[in-house]
Amino acid sequence: MKLALRIGIIATATCVAAAIVWQGVTANGTPDPTQPNTSPTVAFLDIGVLVFREGLECILVLAALQILIAYERVDGSQIFLRMLLIAIVQAGLALMFFMHMKSERRNLVLFLLPVTVFVLAMMNMFWADSFRLLTMRPFAH
Repeated sequence: MKLALRIGIIATATCVAAAIVWQGVTANGTPDPTQPNTSPTVAFLDIGVLVFREGLECILVLAALQILIAYERVDGSQIFLRMLLIAIVQAGLALMFFMHMKSERRNLVLFLLPVTVFVLAMMNMFWADSFRLLTMRPFAH
């Protein structure tokens, strides 16, 4: 099982690297899917690689920032706040680039945003109950 997983990861990484190298060689690193006489398959691959590359670059830069913050000599709460801020930005980028929420209708985004805030607020309401279990015996008779 582990060998199959490793082979799958290596094959996937090879395919992604091959697509990026193919794009760099055939289009000099800047493909234009709107060029005339471009087949739909090539346009689809160009757009996919462009979106993947842009999102990946942003997330890699944010990961480097997290590494720099982790090695700073700062108070624990400051590190927590900085890491939380970067994690929120990374989650937003993942939503926009990889989940394609950037191109969704505005009504869907306006519907999902309050629902997400509501769910997170309700999750926050139950933290007190989880800490109550530390001082009480929950199933005492």
